Amino acid sequence: MKHLRSESSRRSILRAKELLPLRELIRQVGDWDTLVCANLCPFHDDHTPGFSIFESNGETLWKCHAGCGGGDQITYLELKFELSRGDA
Repeated sequence: MKHLRSESSRRSILRAKELLPLRELIRQVGDWDTLVCANLCPFHDDHTPGFSIFESNGETLWKCHAGCGGGDQITYLELKFELSRGDA
């Protein structure tokens, strides 16, 4: 039963990512124009471009090259709003 629940959760997460791609999520939380367009990290006081969005294995991911982290839409929301993974 647990395996079925986790598979269902995984499919739900994949569907949510399809409905709200990373770039659109960043636009909706207000970080795109002011920071990410200039390659500045939205998670720290950044003055040197060190933030990137890239494709890997068919998925769009983000990375702060100064050490804030990286990941997908869920990790972005976790860090941006200090959420747990489940809440994100």
